[in-house]
Amino acid sequence: MNYLIARTARCITLVLCSLASIGYAVSNASTEKEKEAEGDTRVKLSVQLQHQKPRNYLLSITLVNESNRSLIINEYSLPWGNRYSLLLVAIEADRFERVLDQPRYIDDPQPGKVVMKPSQQLQGTISLNSRFPGLSKELESGQFIIFWTYRLKPLNAPATKRLAGWLVIPKSEKEGEPKKS
Repeated sequence: MNYLIARTARCITLVLCSLASIGYAVSNASTEKEKEAEGDTRVKLSVQLQHQKPRNYLLSITLVNESNRSLIINEYSLPWGNRYSLLLVAIEADRFERVLDQPRYIDDPQPGKVVMKPSQQLQGTISLNSRFPGLSKELESGQFIIFWTYRLKPLNAPATKRLAGWLVIPKSEKEGEPKKS
């Protein structure tokens, strides 16, 4: 019981810290000239839910270099490049706010670098079914909120500010049941 309480508290703390970082980034906004003078490394991250086929959920991610210089990046540090590059937490959107388990395993970084020019976009996906093996079954009983957070650490520039957000995965139909219209 104490383990469950500690784990839930840890996840709630993580989510609150992620949301606080969004507020911090907004409250510390400066002019474009000030950002460039500080050598600020800026990227934009877009995360959207995508259904590849029924009951298979993907995060479609677009990373845009908003800096005025090229960034050299280890491939494994891209949001989709390694299991631990983009932090994900799935919480059931009901009064109990249960956190969905993720298996932990070694995901050794693979060699390789990417040069991202100013305004260049890179795209990738993350399988939510792989990250959260019980997700499809759990969605039969209710919707889930996916919280995410990411910080890019280029090899030739300062790390970006932490980016964070969330999205909702709606409840799905039970397998074998007809769709409701």
